[in-house]
Parts: sequence; C-alpha cells; structure tokens
Amino acid sequence: MNVKLSYENCVKLMRAIIDFQYKSMEENLVIPANISYAMFKNEKSLNRVYEEFEKYRLLLIDTYGKKDKKGNTILNEEKKYEIELKDKFDKEFKTLCQREVSIEIHKFLKVDASISGLEGNQNTLSLLWSIIDAVNELGTVKKKAKKEELITAE
Repeated sequence: MNVKLSYENCVKLMRAIIDFQYKSMEENLVIPANISYAMFKNEKSLNRVYEEFEKYRLLLIDTYGKKDKKGNTILNEEKKYEIELKDKFDKEFKTLCQREVSIEIHKFLKVDASISGLEGNQNTLSLLWSIIDAVNELGTVKKKAKKEELITAE
C-alpha cells in the first residue's frame, strides 16, 4: 500500500524495526515468515527514504555548519556538528522533518495466528506489536477522517 509519511515518522519507524531486529537476534527469536517478509519489505522502503532524508540533512549541515580553515564542517567534542545561524538551521530542519514523502508499506497479514505461540522477552514482543499496529493503522486514518467529516457536515 502506498502512503504518505513525514520524513520524521519514516525515520522513527525504521529505527523501531532495526531495534526489533537486533533484540530478536539477541534472543534467537524465530519470527514467522509473513512477519519477516513484511519487515524486510518495509525496511527496504524506509531505507530508501532515510537515505534521501540523510542527503538533505547533510546538505543543511554543510550550509549552516561552522567550517575549519580547510572548509570542513567542525565536529565538537561530543561528535556533534557546530552550527552557525542555529535558528535558520532549526527552522529548515523542522520543515525537512515534516515534509511528506510517498512510500510503499507492506501490512502485516494474519498476525494473530502466526504470533500466538511466539515466546520472547516482553519488551521485544511489545516492540513487535507496536510496529505491527503502527503499520497496519497506516491508511485507515484518512478513512476515519473522511467519516468524521461526513458526521460534522450534517
């Protein structure tokens, strides 16, 4: 299903998927094929969007970052870029994060039956459920909004 998400939400979803993958590997958690397939496809789509976002983020850093004598952007002791005109940078970065992009997301099908016997750390399983819920709710928000618009129009 093709949906529109902000860069910020794409990055959050991608980080949640990666976090789940690491935790499930640490626990040797065997994920059913239908869930693994959807995770793989979503990570692939999200990675494309993340690379695009990162390109724009680095362009902003290059534009507003303090430069050394050689023209390289300066990193401080905390490994963070030093930014000149912080207000302008923050405004443009916020706009970038809120920019919506079209992305192909694969819903998780037949989840209850395939996960019913899954055993693992409760935090890892909770993360899995939150990812599944977030993805499966994509696309339904607009339908609900249209229904609410009809109700208020009466």
